[in-house]
Formats: sequence, C-alpha cells, structure tokens
Amino acid sequence: MRGERALLHEIFHEHKKAHAEYKLIHQAHSENDATHSLLAIRNLMRLARTLDQLGEDQRAGTRFEAALAAVKKSLGPRHRETAVVLSHQAHHHACHHRLDDALKLQQQSLDLMRQLKLDNDPFYFISLGHLAEYQQAHGQTAKAV
Repeated sequence: MRGERALLHEIFHEHKKAHAEYKLIHQAHSENDATHSLLAIRNLMRLARTLDQLGEDQRAGTRFEAALAAVKKSLGPRHRETAVVLSHQAHHHACHHRLDDALKLQQQSLDLMRQLKLDNDPFYFISLGHLAEYQQAHGQTAKAV
C-alpha cells in the first residue's frame, strides 16, 4: 500500500506539471481555440481523478467543478465533452457515497448525449451502465434493470 501511495503521489506531481504546461499553452492561444481548450480540460480532468485516487476529495471536487465550468465556457453547454465531464463528476460523487448527486449528474450527461443525437456513441453506453450502477446502489433496483 505504501508503494502504491508513493506512485500515486508521483503521478500527481507529473499531472501537476502537465497541467501548468497546458495552462500556459491555453493562455498563449485565443480562448476560441477549441483544440487547446479541450487539451486543457482533459488535463484538468486527469488531475481531478488523480487527486481523487489520493483521497483528496475536496481538491478533486474543485477540479471537477473547474473542468465543467471550462468546458461550458470554451466548448459550450451542448457539447459531447460537457457530457463526458458531467459523467466523470458523477463518478466522483458516487465513489464518495453522494448517490443523489451522482444520479443527477449522470442523468444530465445522458440527457445531453440524447439531445446531441449521440446515443450510438460508445461513451453513451458506458454512461448507461454507470447510471444503472448508481441506481442499484441507491436502492432503485427496478430502474437499474
């Protein structure tokens, strides 16, 4: 376990450096440059997941919120990546036993993907599976089937 934690700390520091680099790249380009925005958002998501693995719930939650705000600002609220961020944020809440929040966010993610006509996207099916898991954990077994 001790070696695992040291590895996670090493990964965290690598992500922290990468995040700083992407932040500089993102600032160097116009705010409308979707490619660089997407890279910065995905890096922020990686950082949030790493913090989560390190047991840094609050810091991870703050990064997930920042990623959601960034994706909505740079790519818009009706974008596939917005649905992806919502789903990752839902998973974060589910892992910390905040199932009401997890269910709400996962449903928002799926609703958005349906609105965008992405219900054949592989991520859509993964998200459906997550929703069923959260429903089952929340005691909504009939809905989860």
